[in-house]
Amino acid sequence: MKKIAFLFFLVVAGVSFCRADEIVVRVNDEAITSSEIVSIPGEPEQVVDMMINQMLLTQEARKRFSITKEEIDERFERVKEDFGKEEEFYAALSLQGIDELYLRKRLEEDILKQRLISSIKEKIAVSEERLIEELSKYSEEMQVSYLVFEKKQEADDSFLELKQKGTTTSPVKEISFFCAPEMREEFSKICFALEEGQISHPTPIDDKFYIVICKKRQQTSLESLQRIREEFLSQGSSQDLEKPQEKEKILDDISELIEERIKREELNKLISGLIEGLREKAYIKGNRE
Repeated sequence: MKKIAFLFFLVVAGVSFCRADEIVVRVNDEAITSSEIVSIPGEPEQVVDMMINQMLLTQEARKRFSITKEEIDERFERVKEDFGKEEEFYAALSLQGIDELYLRKRLEEDILKQRLISSIKEKIAVSEERLIEELSKYSEEMQVSYLVFEKKQEADDSFLELKQKGTTTSPVKEISFFCAPEMREEFSKICFALEEGQISHPTPIDDKFYIVICKKRQQTSLESLQRIREEFLSQGSSQDLEKPQEKEKILDDISELIEERIKREELNKLISGLIEGLREKAYIKGNRE
């Protein structure tokens, strides 16, 4: 099933099917057809937008890079070998409604796009100062109680009650230990402006008012650092790291994972910027325009 899914990914990531049908959008000297659009899950407008972006990236990659027949052959054989038996491979192609020539074209485009993305990625550098700044956000953790109100007057009344009596009749929610980046920025700013025992003034976030009570503030524990490390790994990290027990090694891992996240975010920004620039210069016209 995974092998067929991989072929399906190549099909939907491509930009032209074998069969000819109604042209919906022209992108420079290529076209997106109606059969392509309906074959991909999602809202048609979003699918078309995604396909235009992928087509423009492929066109740009062709301008910047070349690829040999041997490279395509090697990738093709690797895909083929994954199926074990040749008849299973060609049966999967038939199931997807594609042929060998089409698959080779998709593989060529995939290699070229990855080459383009790699060329952008290798230029991204994260300074030591940036890493230290980001890592420092995980040096402290807090345990808090908080209250949420729909109306400011209710929040003001509860705040006075807390200051005068040290308790309130309003519902109080609890959050166990967390570091600043683990919460929404606006909420973290309220929390980490407090010392132990302090109560924040009612603060608006969106259409509600928050009061935060700092119960405990301390250096981040080993247990919390291990949890943070696992959270980073669960967010799609490409790192393959053994689980350490020493605090210094855990911090080193977190530093590497933060660097990877920053690079990933920067890469997404650069690719988005590239696509935006390509769209401005491209000839893109709907068939019904």
